[in-house]
Amino acid sequence: MSERIADPRFRRSPAGAVALSVLAVGLGGWGIVNSPVFATRRIEVEGNRHLSTAEVVEAAGVRHEQNLIRLSTENVAERVRSLPWVREVVVSRDLPSTLVLGVVERTATAWFQDPAGVVVVARDGMVLDRPVQPPRRFPRVDDVASARPVGESVGSPPPALRVVAAMGPQLLGGISAAASQDGQVVLELRGGGTVRYGPPTQLALKNRALSRMLGWARREGLPVASIDLRVPDAPTLEPRSPGREPSASPSP
Repeated sequence: MSERIADPRFRRSPAGAVALSVLAVGLGGWGIVNSPVFATRRIEVEGNRHLSTAEVVEAAGVRHEQNLIRLSTENVAERVRSLPWVREVVVSRDLPSTLVLGVVERTATAWFQDPAGVVVVARDGMVLDRPVQPPRRFPRVDDVASARPVGESVGSPPPALRVVAAMGPQLLGGISAAASQDGQVVLELRGGGTVRYGPPTQLALKNRALSRMLGWARREGLPVASIDLRVPDAPTLEPRSPGREPSASPSP
């Protein structure tokens, strides 16, 4: 009985078979990853209030039909964080074709005046805007020594800014101005009167005391002449007597 000898042109080793299998899988994976199915067709923005969706999308710099799987989410996040109003952003893929940008915005807290005009700053000292007119809903701070361009920080927040930055929206809305001298902060109330806040320490305790005292004065119908928080465990309130004009501006 004769023995059949295989043509060496068609002989395959086990290693060669494995290599061919890996190549086939690799080509298949490449085809899947680069499939038009994963082209970016929609960009969703979440959490933005001040910024428009168009502003965030433009900052992201993602082209229409750009491959979503191969997209660097770290690079996209870095570009979006370059917007002054953006404190943080989470970039995620909603396959097959949607990119989601979850934005956490900074909160505008105060404004001050410099030689170039009005400057709006966030709690962390980031310069957010330079509007033409002062924003009425934020207090003025008078101890910011130097200004920075929009998108840069004023540096370590000075005492008055640290105080107003620690306040919640309701309490902050009742403050019209804040100033400091030698580390002692004085606040001006929108309804008239001043608050001797003292140094920017024990912020939570002082703010709770201030909120309680202002609430009590409103309930009793008493206009405030002054509040002293320098000893936050024993704050004092002096009502404004009839005919007495409120203080025009805070001075430590």
